[in-house]
Amino acid sequence: MENKIRLSQQPGIQLVTGNAGSGKTKFLLDSISESIESGTVLSDSIMFIPCKAAQLQIIKERCAVRLPASAVNQLKIWNFVDLARRIVKSNPILSGCRHDMLYADRFQKARHVIMRKVLEKCMLPSHLEPWKTPGNIVRNLVHIVKFEQTMNPLKREMLEPWIAQVLDEYEKVCRHAGIIFQEDLIHEAVRILKTHPHAVVLPQIQHIVVDDFQEINYACYELLCSVLWCLKQRSVLDSALFSANVSFAVHKYRGASTTFIQEAIKEFTISKNNIIELSNTKNTLRSVVHEQLLSEERSIQHPQQQFLFTDEKPIWCIETPQFLDQIYFCAKKIKALIGDDVVPGKIGVVVEESSSDASLCRSVFDSLAIPCEFEKGIPLCLSATFGFLKLCAQIAGGRQSDDTLLRRFLSANVFGLSGLESSRITDESRRRNIPLRWGIIRYAEFILESDKRNRLLNVLFYLMNTSSDMLSKFFIEIVNRSELTDFLLTQDLSEMDVMRKITDAAEFFDKLYARLHDGVLPLVHQFEDFEKWCLPEYIKSKRSNKEFAVQILTLFGCDSCELDYFFVLGCDEKRYPDSYRSFVPALLRNSESALLNKELFELSDRTLLINALNRTSKQAFLLFSRDNGEPSPLIDLLKQHPFVKEVTEETLFGTYTNDENILT
Repeated sequence: MENKIRLSQQPGIQLVTGNAGSGKTKFLLDSISESIESGTVLSDSIMFIPCKAAQLQIIKERCAVRLPASAVNQLKIWNFVDLARRIVKSNPILSGCRHDMLYADRFQKARHVIMRKVLEKCMLPSHLEPWKTPGNIVRNLVHIVKFEQTMNPLKREMLEPWIAQVLDEYEKVCRHAGIIFQEDLIHEAVRILKTHPHAVVLPQIQHIVVDDFQEINYACYELLCSVLWCLKQRSVLDSALFSANVSFAVHKYRGASTTFIQEAIKEFTISKNNIIELSNTKNTLRSVVHEQLLSEERSIQHPQQQFLFTDEKPIWCIETPQFLDQIYFCAKKIKALIGDDVVPGKIGVVVEESSSDASLCRSVFDSLAIPCEFEKGIPLCLSATFGFLKLCAQIAGGRQSDDTLLRRFLSANVFGLSGLESSRITDESRRRNIPLRWGIIRYAEFILESDKRNRLLNVLFYLMNTSSDMLSKFFIEIVNRSELTDFLLTQDLSEMDVMRKITDAAEFFDKLYARLHDGVLPLVHQFEDFEKWCLPEYIKSKRSNKEFAVQILTLFGCDSCELDYFFVLGCDEKRYPDSYRSFVPALLRNSESALLNKELFELSDRTLLINALNRTSKQAFLLFSRDNGEPSPLIDLLKQHPFVKEVTEETLFGTYTNDENILT
């Protein structure tokens, strides 16, 4: 293979770049595999660090496919926290940390003991007082602390004041007791490396492979630099000790990675000969265009300079063969309008959830220093979700009119405590107060065991088929913990379709129950018969869906509802159905023409789109890409709207002068 090379036996640093789907990770794995099979590198001397936390298990699985079992077991597939922990634990004399607290089981027990002490000092809201003693609130707050201390921390200002108070007090007590958090662990490892470069005990590493380098944060970057600097210091005394070869895989178009790449090239003296750029057929032209657009030496001249934003509410309808050109044009225009004083959170971008163009778009906005809120597929069927929760609560509670269970479901606010109890449930483990996500699972299991099992299966299956992918993820753990998987396999779905529906639940779960609060309840109470509302034949009613949709959008809305400008990338109905369905709710504020269910998105029912456009006060940019040279049929519809302004290639860029369509 052209791109399959062995890891070098000479010390040095290699930079592998490319856009989404160009095969950077595959290139690294193939290089490792080839090196191990040829015997040039020992598998236990390779450390593979994926900078994306979620990639750790995926990398292990991919290695298991490509490498012999013995090699996989010896390969060091770590994240930066693992590396820091090993450095600290291997150097007890040099470290000032309490090493007994570095073990997960003891650390977890200590968290609970300390949290109980902290809660005795803090004032809790009255509705949470009943949970103060049992330990349920301890477990949930510990979960928050663990999440807050990961590489993607919660923003303190978004938490309720009493939770922030508990966390602050918790950190003080933990640090006083000698317990260290992940961030502290990394800082301690860096300190040891910098102060004792010759004495520190390091894992036996000959090759360091870093994937998704653009995702690294500064603390982890500092740890990596410290390891390499430490090895370099040792090489002054004994050149044989410094044999580390480092390979970075970097997404070429992520603006945030630019600084790290430049620092890495400067710090580690990466020569141009060691920079490998990958590209695939789909994105080769885009790579060239991107280089031209973002080049500092290049000045792009638009033929109609008067074509600028206004304070009105035009809907810019943009169609060009080059998707990147559209993004760059919109970014430049909005930059000209807002200047450098833009308030973060006022510009939104809606993209196809599975689109590889999302990262490309983000890089263009980053390169122009435009802060954006990116949406990957706005959940379209939140109403069905609440109907399902209500149905679970009513059946489990035994009384249709009793909303106590639902109130318990939703009253926990940020971290989703659940106080579900029912006289019909005798299993003590199910009577306990448990977090929301586990409450849903437990009570869904109970329903599946009840006499109403078949009806619920029909409802659940209907929702999974008609919802967006994001809503489908809501049911993953219910599916995994029941006979529902077998049920789905009998519904003419391929195994691949089923597996796709029951993976990656965490993102939607977290986003959903982080938004649940008491404000939902008045809306829920307006529907007298949720059990009936959830049945398939009733859920298909456009009237009822519209009524509920308005209230859901009013309460939750799409994040884009608070934005002044937003871009919708890929509005072609056939090629990008999710984006087409997502941008219409994004246009709405409190319109009765809210669109939430699949039946309302039939291509023939486009009058709803016009109604949405009539009621919006936003500036929107609808980006279309031509399919085989044919314009999108939706453009003809949009032209009928008085606020829609068509933008052609000539308006944007003038003429193209060569076969590659690079801007002139």
